[in-house]
Amino acid sequence: MSTPSPSLAAAPACRACSAPLEHTFVDLGKSPPCESFLRADQLEQGEVFFPLHAMV
Repeated sequence: MSTPSPSLAAAPACRACSAPLEHTFVDLGKSPPCESFLRADQLEQGEVFFPLHAMV
């Protein structure tokens, strides 16, 4: 699964007031979901990661 390039993705907006989000508050990179432990037979498979990027 590919992620869209920033120029093609919709600009992020506040879910409360729909104002555009323009500034990075914190960017913690990417992380797999918590509590998603892999079994020994799954270690060779790719793991899913999600961005941890808060904007204001």
